[in-house]
Amino acid sequence: MLASLTVTGRTAVEEATSALNAEVFIRPGLPPEQVRELTKLLGLMRADGGDQVQPPPIEE
Repeated sequence: MLASLTVTGRTAVEEATSALNAEVFIRPGLPPEQVRELTKLLGLMRADGGDQVQPPPIEE
């Protein structure tokens, strides 16, 4: 194993994830059409990098 998270690190990740979801991802400042396009493009970039990506459909 190259690395592992401590309990403190895991707590920090959970808090950061909650904050990002509440403050950024709920209202990204883009119209739904652009959010869909951005999600598609980011998925393509991730797939090109080796991730197995199949983003869920975005509800309007």
